[in-house]
Amino acid sequence: EMDRASILDPRPSATKRKAKRRGKSSKRPKPTVGLVAFNCDDHCDALFSAGFLGMNFYCGDDFLKVKVPNNYRRIISGAQFSTAAEAFTAFKEAQNASTNNSDSATETGTFSTFTFPSTSIFRRSQKKVQPAGINTAWKDMLAIQRGKFRSGTLFADSLLKTGDTFLLYHSLVVGVDKVWSDNGDGEGANWLGIQLMLLRDELSAQSRWTKYFRGLLDIKTGKPWSAFQASSWARTVQQATAEVDEALRDHGQYTTV
Repeated sequence: EMDRASILDPRPSATKRKAKRRGKSSKRPKPTVGLVAFNCDDHCDALFSAGFLGMNFYCGDDFLKVKVPNNYRRIISGAQFSTAAEAFTAFKEAQNASTNNSDSATETGTFSTFTFPSTSIFRRSQKKVQPAGINTAWKDMLAIQRGKFRSGTLFADSLLKTGDTFLLYHSLVVGVDKVWSDNGDGEGANWLGIQLMLLRDELSAQSRWTKYFRGLLDIKTGKPWSAFQASSWARTVQQATAEVDEALRDHGQYTTV
């Protein structure tokens, strides 16, 4: 059986980054914060020991218990999954089925059709009315992560061990995921990293990262308030990705391709 205590022990001091201050960012955390990159990969995990934060980390049915939204329950037979990725796939299929079966369904710009930080999604969201009861990808993943990092669990305790660090979901292949990860080249939105920093604030009763993100985006949907905030966040992700790649090279680990 897996020794969870030994693998759920992140090393947030692997590298440091400086957070630039602009506009509303005066409330962001300290200028210099630690950075933790995560993925279920031996090379990245060898440096940061934070693979448990990734979507494909095996949790087991006893650890990942997700509250399924009411409009998904008739489609999803069970509420227990082995990985966050497995849960999200089930939610995505339920979302698609609900949309296809709804006469009032319209394109919502979620899941595979969602791009970030393209301003077209903002214009489309103003023209289209999302059907009542249909969850967005952001809300679905947040519900899954809340189930994974429930207060009092080993996963929650391990998330808290990352301290006040910037969390980056670092893809090892460029072009695979521009929404949840950094896309491997810094061009992704790092939505999963944002959500985990928000959840960590909830668990620790802190609000520094939450205040910072509220100045950039709607924390209920993940959408930036404007193209300016989207560009500001994009630069932050690019900087963090560059520093992770440098740290991996310095430690003789695999870097992005």
